[in-house]
Amino acid sequence: GKLRLRCAHLGDSIVVLAKREKGSETWEAITITDIHRADREDEARRIEAAGGKVIPAEGDECSRLDTLYGSLAISRSFGDNHARQYGLS
Repeated sequence: GKLRLRCAHLGDSIVVLAKREKGSETWEAITITDIHRADREDEARRIEAAGGKVIPAEGDECSRLDTLYGSLAISRSFGDNHARQYGLS
């Protein structure tokens, strides 16, 4: 029958679809999600427009959303309501 795919995405997870043609040994990987991180230009602009600040990446660390309570490696989240005033959505 027909193959159906249902997908849910929450937090900083990445969803990847792997598929291959019947009889083939070669897999094709397709990234389905677009992660919201502070180092993306569009996310940094959104954070700054909301009154927040992005801490640039240093060394092996990623860019972070700066808050009064510490910094976050994500820019969107369920929960973390204390950081909304800093651009977390």
